[in-house]
Amino acid sequence: MIFNSLDFALFLPIVFILYWFVTNKSLTLQNILLLVSSYFFYAFWDPRFLLLLMFSTFLDYFTGIRMHDANGQKWRKFWFWLSISVNVGFLAVFKYYNFFAESFAGLLENVGLHVDVWTLQIILPVGISFYTFHGLSYVIDIYKELLKPNIQPTKQWLKSKEVRKLLNISPGTLQTLRINKTLSYTKIGGILYYNNADIEKLLSANKVTATPTLFK
Repeated sequence: MIFNSLDFALFLPIVFILYWFVTNKSLTLQNILLLVSSYFFYAFWDPRFLLLLMFSTFLDYFTGIRMHDANGQKWRKFWFWLSISVNVGFLAVFKYYNFFAESFAGLLENVGLHVDVWTLQIILPVGISFYTFHGLSYVIDIYKELLKPNIQPTKQWLKSKEVRKLLNISPGTLQTLRINKTLSYTKIGGILYYNNADIEKLLSANKVTATPTLFK
């Protein structure tokens, strides 16, 4: 499925309508819809390589959780290097194996040695470098403790107590954020609810860039 095809012209508005008008009340359902739609979009080109993408996705997700929950640096490094090795291994086999195998055979031919090199008779999976390096960046960020794995579905609306705990602020500070309209809220039955997206924007606006080392 390419972007200027009739298939994509039908696919895009269907996903758009489902995302904004059918699943719009649940962030979890929206995320599931995007995941399934992305898998369908990729599989439309060649379903065989969908398994590779799914394996890479769940490998990074699983190892990210294991790193976060690991007891001690030893196990954190184990899960980190497991993800790195498998991802780079996939990239090396599918994208670079034939190149190095044929180059090595050519080098031997120059010194009078003939070898029959086994090569992969498959086409290169579309976007393998793109999603591999995205997966690696996710795992590296968790290892460097710049990111936490999203184990539980994100709640769209938070109560005052949850916001104070998340931001580690007092009731007075939260009231100030409401008064100066830094955080918008909805009041139902005497209970205040805050949109999680607004809180994430507040955190991003006050983010301090750090440059920690990769290997501690």
